[in-house]
Amino acid sequence: MQRVCEPLKAHLPQKGEDQWPWLDPDDPKRQKTDVEILRDQVRLPTHLDEQTVAKLFADMTEHIEAFSLWNEVGTCPFYEVHLSLTDDTPFFIQPYDLKQELVAVMDKEVDRFLKRGILVQGHTGYVSPVKLIE
Repeated sequence: MQRVCEPLKAHLPQKGEDQWPWLDPDDPKRQKTDVEILRDQVRLPTHLDEQTVAKLFADMTEHIEAFSLWNEVGTCPFYEVHLSLTDDTPFFIQPYDLKQELVAVMDKEVDRFLKRGILVQGHTGYVSPVKLIE
């Protein structure tokens, strides 16, 4: 049996909490089902016949948990990363320049990752800059 890595479940909402706090309140996905989002996001080649398209969507729907439908970042519990440092001396690297109009975009992404539990606030002697990629 193939093991599928699932979306991060560390911070699932409790009853009454916003199910997708990282989505904008007016995001159209909030009004759609998982299957509707899947059909909106997946673009299959146009040369496929209707029967093949139907079979592919049926297979994708059966394994819908393998897709990031709600802009969530996933995790794979079957692999763990180990970082080996050559030196225990803390380091600091200057941040990259960021255009002022992109500061809000960066803040929004960081906030989204904080809400999902992917990032946590911390204090450390090891600091590396982040780069926003559009």
